[in-house]
Amino acid sequence: MKTRAYRVLALAVLLGCGVGCIDFDQELTDLCERSPSFCEADGGSTPDGGDGGLPDSGTPDSGTPDAGPPPTLVGASQSVFHVTPWDPADFSVTAEASQGGALRFSWSATHGALETPRDTATTSEVRWSTATCPPEGERPTITATVTHAGGLTATRSFQLDVHCPKWTAPRSMAVVRAAHTVTLLASGKVLVAGGLQGTTTFASAELYDPATVTWGATGGMTTVRHSHAAVLLRSGKVLVMGGRSSSGVLASAELYDPGTGTWTATGGMARARSHHVAVVLRSGRVLVMGGADFEGPISTAEVYDPDAGTWAATGGMTAARMGFQASVLLSGRVLVTGGLTGSLRDGFRELATAEVYDPATGAWSATSSMSLPRADHRAVVLASGKVLVTGARSRGGTPSAAAEIYDPNTGNWTATSSMPRALSHHLMLPLPTGKVLVAGGMEQQGIPSASVELYDPATSTWRSGPSMTRARVAPGAVVLSSGEILVAGGEGPDASALDSSEVYDPAVGTWRSAGPLSRSRTLHTTTLLPSGKVLLVGGGSPDAPESGVAELGDPATGQWVATGRMGQARRGHTASLLATGKVLVAGGTATDSLSSAELYDSATGTWSPTGSMATARSAHAATVLPSGKVLVTGGDLAGSTIATAELYDPVSGTWSATSSMRVAREDHTATLLATGKVLVVGGTTTSQGAEIYDPATGTWTPTHNAPWPRYGHTATLLATGKVLVAGGNTDASDVNPATAELYDPTTNTFAATGQMGRIRRDLEAVLLPSGKVLVAGGRYVNGRVATFYGASDVELYDPELGTWWVTGAMRTPRTSHTLVLLPSGAVWATGGDTTSLSGPSGPSQPSTSELYLP
Repeated sequence: MKTRAYRVLALAVLLGCGVGCIDFDQELTDLCERSPSFCEADGGSTPDGGDGGLPDSGTPDSGTPDAGPPPTLVGASQSVFHVTPWDPADFSVTAEASQGGALRFSWSATHGALETPRDTATTSEVRWSTATCPPEGERPTITATVTHAGGLTATRSFQLDVHCPKWTAPRSMAVVRAAHTVTLLASGKVLVAGGLQGTTTFASAELYDPATVTWGATGGMTTVRHSHAAVLLRSGKVLVMGGRSSSGVLASAELYDPGTGTWTATGGMARARSHHVAVVLRSGRVLVMGGADFEGPISTAEVYDPDAGTWAATGGMTAARMGFQASVLLSGRVLVTGGLTGSLRDGFRELATAEVYDPATGAWSATSSMSLPRADHRAVVLASGKVLVTGARSRGGTPSAAAEIYDPNTGNWTATSSMPRALSHHLMLPLPTGKVLVAGGMEQQGIPSASVELYDPATSTWRSGPSMTRARVAPGAVVLSSGEILVAGGEGPDASALDSSEVYDPAVGTWRSAGPLSRSRTLHTTTLLPSGKVLLVGGGSPDAPESGVAELGDPATGQWVATGRMGQARRGHTASLLATGKVLVAGGTATDSLSSAELYDSATGTWSPTGSMATARSAHAATVLPSGKVLVTGGDLAGSTIATAELYDPVSGTWSATSSMRVAREDHTATLLATGKVLVVGGTTTSQGAEIYDPATGTWTPTHNAPWPRYGHTATLLATGKVLVAGGNTDASDVNPATAELYDPTTNTFAATGQMGRIRRDLEAVLLPSGKVLVAGGRYVNGRVATFYGASDVELYDPELGTWWVTGAMRTPRTSHTLVLLPSGAVWATGGDTTSLSGPSGPSQPSTSELYLP
């Protein structure tokens, strides 16, 4: 460009002659004639940016004024990298013009639609969305163009992935079924039992295997039944109770054992009932309530004790009901809504009333009534702990589109947006993203529906989704471990039972397989490099307790390739990304604890030794400080837990001692706070409480109150500056806590927050761009036997609500694995230990990896 030419000539003046010995304008003109490209401005081939005149020298020529350099883009942001149709994405750019003057912004998109941009003098923001899926393999590109007064431009392009929900149809069930039950087993398979076709009632059962997308036979029930209830017990067995057969209403109950595929009788209920509801209480016992006997709806309730195999009476509901909904609240209490009451003799009517069961007292109490009477409606507990109720057969059987939300804290109902269509007998289930899926059901005039609607609690809005492959009324449905939804059977357009099934893939909130590792690994590390690739280092496997092998993962392809091998094989080490872009690996174990450290250079893919620590250690923690130094704390030295700490200086490549912690710790966490201080929490053996390290003074101070004693937990810095501490184990009772706590740096105190759904230790956590925390895997105790199993389930913590909800499970159970957040917002899980519930008793170590799309 022209300014570059001026700089070159000015330099020539300074180096070769004094001022005045050269005709500056003439020399520039000659230079531009000899090398036109040297003087080109963006958008023109002449030295004046396209006006055709000679370079400006302070007097006007026949062209326009000098355009100068193009605008400079000094900032850009993208709110999300993965979306589904209708989900918005926000983009922004910030620019400046070196010569001042006004800036103009414009936006374009290769797919989807843009809202009106919001501009200031130097920034522009725009919202994008799409109602359709782009062509296969196409990634929409959104481009911002900035133009200054001289007409020159600068551009910034963004890309994102659109994941489209879809339905797929596996092979049909062996038996046509309606009024059956669908139960998710601990193995991830699905048990379908009983049901009705015309006047024929079944005892048969089938298993759906998501891994093979097939149905298979299993043992049949001891009694034919339909309109019964089924729940999964903590033992992994399935309890089925009540229902109807050709002989009438049933009180009998039986248990299905997935290990043997057989059924055995258990204690029968005191009251025969069908069309009832059963839920598992926090105690593991089962509450059965309402339903109908020979004369009509009933109000009685009973509790089943899985240990004794017996039933006991509990308080009855305030109203007799059938066709109602029961929801287990976050408090452990049970909310019952609506239903039909009355009798065959006197007729039936829909109820608007609601009541709450307290397991601690066994009593029911009334709560606020809904805005309208409802039966055959649906209810689901949202991530906030509130309850969404939709649709109904209301006032004489007319379907309703009305929806409302119950707040357990106030006991009140508030209206929310109505569904796009009136429905009853539909299915409604939570998605792994926190949204809610409504599908099928009966519309006006008794027409079966195949439609799908999605409710977003954050915006209280509905939008349409892809329709099911066929219309269904009252189908059986369950959320699979993966976050997908299996729909099976139900009634079709001619009111006949169906044998078909289909699976809904929500596209986000689920895991996808990625490339395999070169070997199985556990107690390894993964580090996101400045290039966006992931460095995987060390770890152990069955054939090699420690490994020096390193691999690079490419998020663009999901594949792993070998890189330079470490000088020392190790596991249980730490890996820290330095300001230089190099990675410091320190300590670990290889037969004995290690003091050595080495550096990985991503530019060359090679390792080089650096200074060794003063103390050998494994199971320690490493934290990069704002100064660029690395703080290493605690760990294990030859079987002894240590309290020492030391600092690594990347400039000198040496370690120096700093103050020791107040107590010895290993398997603890060390989190850099927004203040630049470091919070250390928990650890094994005698380690209890937490303490703060101040890099300015090199000293430790305790927190004002002690957190729950734990090790094998996670500690995640939130956007608020608080720290979420979750899960782990304790030496006190060897029972893994599901508890979670928040550390507040402003008060230097810990306070309880929502409890996780899964009790687990050796879990992993990562902060998502949304501000939520994803917790995945870990070890859990199987039932009451002190046998640890790898977990595949995943939960999300919402800091605004202080609550957890389940999202899509990993494809492989993992513990002592790693999670790394990618620049796209996806999460990459690698390696770890796993033990199959139905497989060998010893641990196995997968060489797989998988990606989570939030």
